Amino acid sequence: MDGDLLALLKDLERDGHLNKTLLILMADHGARFNHIRAIPQGKLEERNPYFALRFPPWFLEKYPGVAKNLKINSRRLTTPFDIYATLSDLLNFTTAGEETSADRSSSKVAVSRGMSLLREIPKERRCSEAGVTPHWCACLDWKHVNQSEDKFVAAAVQASLEKINSITQEKRDMCAVLELREITRNLRYVPTASDIAAEGKMEDFKGSEPMKAGLLKDKFLPPLLGSKRKLYQVSFITAPGQGHFEVTCTLDVNTGKIQINTNDISRMNQYGSAPSCLKDAHPQMNPFCYCK
Repeated sequence: MDGDLLALLKDLERDGHLNKTLLILMADHGARFNHIRAIPQGKLEERNPYFALRFPPWFLEKYPGVAKNLKINSRRLTTPFDIYATLSDLLNFTTAGEETSADRSSSKVAVSRGMSLLREIPKERRCSEAGVTPHWCACLDWKHVNQSEDKFVAAAVQASLEKINSITQEKRDMCAVLELREITRNLRYVPTASDIAAEGKMEDFKGSEPMKAGLLKDKFLPPLLGSKRKLYQVSFITAPGQGHFEVTCTLDVNTGKIQINTNDISRMNQYGSAPSCLKDAHPQMNPFCYCK
């Protein structure tokens, strides 16, 4: 595959296409089904798919401000939503060369969840401001916690197991009820004061007003108001089948209720032929079903 891609790029360069084309190279996530996934590097691989922009050299020379912003943004928190905003920005790229650096702030061109990469992304941007849920955020500072020291760890694991089994409930005649075999990791995250401000009051939100309004209106992010909410991320192995899962849970400290979104469940190892009885008819259940 690398050889084919190299040949394509050489052909595009030889025929002059790259001098009049914005080349976008995207890749899927990294390793998420082998031993690497069980370590922090694998967690980052799953959450950081490769993405690259290649502009014609003359374009970057003509618009040095854009070139500078692109370089800066390569080390800033960005998301697929920003790609959409970037493409929208390019479609209206008529006076960008005459704009001042202040005009080229991301707040000038933004959609409900994205910022154009042609404009500098704020250094202090948080996942909450970028529309990234805690499960997929690579910036949160998770702390290891012992089950004996925190009574909610066991509750989080049990709630996660129940959530996974609920996904296959409608096909219980085909899928076995999964049981806990082993807990492999327990993490907890308590929001900082600045995180609370961003996710709750939004007083220091570093994005556009449309983005701020959109995140609040559609409740894309779970509220983490003060000490009333805590996040847990638990990893465990189930039986039958040795399924290895990583689940992010939101705990309401006052009520003890735990909320889990299906999208916040990651399968950390290959399921192989385990869901063979329904893999074609119900592919969304493949990570969770162990056929009887």
